Amino acid sequence: MDLKRRLQLYLTGLIIGGVVAYFFYGDRLTNAAWTPEEKIKQRMRSTLLKSTPEAEQQLAAWSIQLSDVRASIAEASVHVRDTKR
Repeated sequence: MDLKRRLQLYLTGLIIGGVVAYFFYGDRLTNAAWTPEEKIKQRMRSTLLKSTPEAEQQLAAWSIQLSDVRASIAEASVHVRDTKR
């Protein structure tokens, strides 16, 4: 089997594998929702319903509302090394 035939078979398998993977995983294959940063954002979106009195005071000092914080989560960046549970 010469090199050209091997490359054809390799590329054919690569294309078929890519199509099958996209069929099974869909949009999850092309986005980064599985990364720790996105998981933290997802958890914040689902659990950030109300704030503690201390957090309300800090928000008032910055003159922003909790809804503004919720709206800015999508554009926020997460420094995973600096996070604490």
